[in-house]
Amino acid sequence: MKLKYVFLLILFEFNVNFLIYDFSHNKNIMNMNPMELALDLSLPKVIINFIASIKPPEELHIVNILLHGWNDNLADWKIIESNFEQELNQLSFLFSYNSLVNRVSIPSLASELREFINEKREFYVSQKSKVSFGTKCDVSQVKVNLICYSTGALIIRTFLNKWYVSEFKDIIERVVMVAPANFGSPFAKFVSIIGKN
Repeated sequence: MKLKYVFLLILFEFNVNFLIYDFSHNKNIMNMNPMELALDLSLPKVIINFIASIKPPEELHIVNILLHGWNDNLADWKIIESNFEQELNQLSFLFSYNSLVNRVSIPSLASELREFINEKREFYVSQKSKVSFGTKCDVSQVKVNLICYSTGALIIRTFLNKWYVSEFKDIIERVVMVAPANFGSPFAKFVSIIGKN
């Protein structure tokens, strides 16, 4: 019987919300903190000390920003965005851009990415303030993971070169580049000769 409560104490420490009624003591143990419950159950001192040493994990406030490559199928990326949210249980957003428009430049896309990141961080905080559980946060606590493919890496590199040190040093948590076009592409030379349209 006491072993069951030790397991429950660990769950309490990690904020699992459920109601348990201890009929033998005729009290609601949800109103007790883990230490009170351990003492009430007369658990050994070593277990009580262990329970006292447990600290709840800090909640991470992370937003994932996805960037596609040149002329990618956006429907595929929407599926990827959804999969990121489901698997990581973190808000994920696709920064989509039309790579086939002649007016598009990497520096202008990097500037748009900067605005996009700030908007999504503010959105995260607004969503967090609507829920009644979890830790409240402000925009300064929201970190960003940047995940890109191919040409998206050029946008991220330009963005980081321009704003990382001055604005995003404490915000960018990770940058993941999949098949980045860091050394250019022979295909790009061909496209520039025949034009994008």
